[in-house]
Amino acid sequence: MFVGRFTAVLRTLVPTLCGATRTPLRRYLAWSVVSSVVWAPAFVLIGYVMGSAEPG
Repeated sequence: MFVGRFTAVLRTLVPTLCGATRTPLRRYLAWSVVSSVVWAPAFVLIGYVMGSAEPG
């Protein structure tokens, strides 16, 4: 689930796959929160660094 947050195709499939495999809700929510807490700042930081690297 953690890796799925970082790839576009898996990001849309992970909730369905977790439901189909009957992943316990607590486990799903725990991994979802942890991956969100890492994913959001990581991509904001990447955007900030890439934006400041633009000449001009």
